[in-house]
Amino acid sequence: MGIKSIEPVGESPKLSVRYLSGETSDYIPSKKDWWLIVISALVIRVALMVVFAHQHGYTITQHADKADGYNFLVYAKLVLHQSVEATPADRRVFVGYPLLIAIGNLIGIPLPWSGMLITLLTAAFSCGLAATLCGDKRIGWAMATLTPINLLNTTMVMNEAAMTICILGGLILALRKNQIILGSALLGIAALIRPMGGFAACGLFSFYLLQNKNYRNLLIMILVIGLIGGLGMIVLRKWAGDSVAASVDTYNQVYYHGRVLDWPFKALIETPLQDRTIPKGKIALVFVHVLAVLLATGILVRKYFSTPQRDELIGVFTPWIVINTIFICSIGTFWGFQGFNRTVTWAMVPFFWAYRKWLPGSLIIWGVVGAASFAVALRLTI
Repeated sequence: MGIKSIEPVGESPKLSVRYLSGETSDYIPSKKDWWLIVISALVIRVALMVVFAHQHGYTITQHADKADGYNFLVYAKLVLHQSVEATPADRRVFVGYPLLIAIGNLIGIPLPWSGMLITLLTAAFSCGLAATLCGDKRIGWAMATLTPINLLNTTMVMNEAAMTICILGGLILALRKNQIILGSALLGIAALIRPMGGFAACGLFSFYLLQNKNYRNLLIMILVIGLIGGLGMIVLRKWAGDSVAASVDTYNQVYYHGRVLDWPFKALIETPLQDRTIPKGKIALVFVHVLAVLLATGILVRKYFSTPQRDELIGVFTPWIVINTIFICSIGTFWGFQGFNRTVTWAMVPFFWAYRKWLPGSLIIWGVVGAASFAVALRLTI
């Protein structure tokens, strides 16, 4: 199957997109498609945030404190050197996202709104960038409407959306524009926001090492990502009056009882067997996600080894999703089960790309999918 390179007319941003001929050529996003995906993703999330908060009887500002939101906002105050009593739960969060919230506050946006605006906007534009990177508007629509837990998380002060937009921006710059320094810088910021952003960087590393054999870009990438993601983490923790060692120890001991990682599938199997109070619907939903992730990973691995002339995306996406799948299936304690549906979002673009042949092209169908996800998301608890 041949690989073509085209320059989409009116693309925003304008990029040279590689695609496998006969697979995605009918779905290259136009400028209209691109903005429609972004705006739709934003509208569905704002609507979900408002309806969810109203349904549970609290304000939009109180919505910002849900899940890890309160901890991120407290750490943003530490970054700003504001007076605040921070607990170990507050100090265990990753520092990149609170830094972004703090920057928003410095330009006059109240901390809760800074966090929510960052999440909502980065989530929406990530959908457009996913369509651009993959050269397939269906990937953008999948990001905009799926999954229910992803929709709900991206209405709150959570860091996955900010990590994802940095990953996608970095890969677009590195692969499509050959801007390896800027691309690596964004990937380093992604790792600073959440270390799992490094899984995508490993995918690009593998591509340069094994497929492209561009050792110059490989060296630049290691240096830039190491400087921003590694040294940046140490400096920012120090600035906030914290330390990397203390936060890692808290994360491992307090929340995972020394078992951040365990044998693959152990927590996924043990948790529902030991805790009989978990609803059967929750168990079914988690294992649907587990099977979907394993199948997507298998599809990409098979394509990686069976395609003589690999597309760039296969070369990057396959290592990315393999590492993410191994990691999320090995998370220890009950969090490995309870948080599995959330951890899928750490590699959502390659996940959807694996299924692209079966993704619909009709806007009507995506509207139905979005409505169904919206309805399910309203039934979730946080």
